[in-house]
Amino acid sequence: MTAAEVEYEWEHSATLDKLRALVEEADEWWIEFRTPYAGYIEFGTGPSHEPEVRAQYWPPLAPLEQWVNQKLGITGEEGRRVAFAIQRKLHEVGMEPQPFARPAVAEAKAHIAEILERDLSIEAVMKYVMARARENIQANGTSYTHAMEQEIYLVHAGKEG
Repeated sequence: MTAAEVEYEWEHSATLDKLRALVEEADEWWIEFRTPYAGYIEFGTGPSHEPEVRAQYWPPLAPLEQWVNQKLGITGEEGRRVAFAIQRKLHEVGMEPQPFARPAVAEAKAHIAEILERDLSIEAVMKYVMARARENIQANGTSYTHAMEQEIYLVHAGKEG
C-alpha cells in the first residue's frame, strides 16, 4: 500500500467522517469551577496592600476558618484569629499557583485519541478534564473544605450538565 493510498483511506474513513460531523455540529461546552477562590489557587496571587483590592479579590475568611477548624482542629474565636492571620499573610505575600485545571487539559490533549476512541464526543473530553481536575485538587490538597472538587460543573450550550 502506498502513502497516497493510506492518505486516501484516512480522508474517506468512517471515523474521520464522524469526527468532521462532530466538529461541524459542535455546540459550546465549558467547565466551571464555581468556588470563589478557584482562580487564586490555579493562578496564584500577588501581594495586595490596598484594602478595597483585598476585599474584592482575596479569599473570604469563612472558608479559611472552616479549613482551620478541620485541618488544624482549632475552633471558636481562636480558630477565627488563626484564619484571619492566614488571610493577612496571603494579603501581604500572595500565594504560589497550584494548578489543577491546566494540567488536566494538558493530560486530555495527550490522551485525546484514547478518549475519542471510547466515545467520539466533546462531552467525553470535557468529562475527562473534569475528572482529572478533581483528582489534581484532591492530590494537591488545594481545596479548603472539599468544595472545589464538588463545585465543578460541565455546561453545555447554556444548560448545566
